[in-house]
Amino acid sequence: WARAHAADLRRLAGQISALDDLAPEACPAQTALHTALGAADAAELVAPLTDMRPYLDARHTGLVASLDALEDRRTTKAATDD
Repeated sequence: WARAHAADLRRLAGQISALDDLAPEACPAQTALHTALGAADAAELVAPLTDMRPYLDARHTGLVASLDALEDRRTTKAATDD
């Protein structure tokens, strides 16, 4: 799934990595996401993107919606594969 949606995952990861208005507590998760952007396999972005979700707030509604939509697609795909 991640490989098929690599462009969306990388776009979203890049946008979230570039945020400079997050709480200091988000720094480790944001650093992990930035590191995962350098990985050859887009699947390595899934967990760091999920880990960033709690740090996004009302200022980031577009990013939250994109994250939620990707997660919905991923879990729907996993459920149909069972």
